[in-house]
Amino acid sequence: MAEDSIIYSYQISGGQWSYLLERPVTIIILVLLAMSLFGNKLVSILTSKARK
Repeated sequence: MAEDSIIYSYQISGGQWSYLLERPVTIIILVLLAMSLFGNKLVSILTSKARK
């Protein structure tokens, strides 16, 4: 289902991937994805620096 939506958006934009990155929802999803991937590591780095 998500793949179909991405392909449809890609076709609407005329093949421009930047169109997808201009959407606010896409930016929110990318930020949440980055937080889920790197959040634990970032928190552990910050807490270890705070202990010193």
